[in-house]
Amino acid sequence: MRNLSDPKTELRGFFPGLGAATAQAAPVAQVQARWFGEMATTFAAIGRDPEALRQTIEESPSTLQAATESFQVQTPFLARFAAVSRDLQPGAAELPRTLPLVNDALQAGVRPSSRPRSSGRTWRTCSRRLKIWATTRTRCSR
Repeated sequence: MRNLSDPKTELRGFFPGLGAATAQAAPVAQVQARWFGEMATTFAAIGRDPEALRQTIEESPSTLQAATESFQVQTPFLARFAAVSRDLQPGAAELPRTLPLVNDALQAGVRPSSRPRSSGRTWRTCSRRLKIWATTRTRCSR
């Protein structure tokens, strides 16, 4: 009793702290309970085969090394992907409003022209101008 009544034990704050911790854990309690059940199933399966457990432990260092090397490559990719995702958010937010219009346009389609498009000469001219523009970095005019 002397230890419990000693102010150094801070027993007075124990129960409010326990209540606060419980309140924080409550939203995920069902998920954690499911995980504990699933982990019990996993550990029971591992316990039934000691040789498999030995092999798992034996392979852990090489698995950790492979994961560490892989993460060095994945991290820059994931950072760029996150940046692109952030950049796309404003456009994605507009999709619920604009998608019906896009869908209507896609369903209507584009009707093919009954007359053939100009070919050969126009494309050759365009190609030449594009090459000039690409090599000189100046705009070409018609």
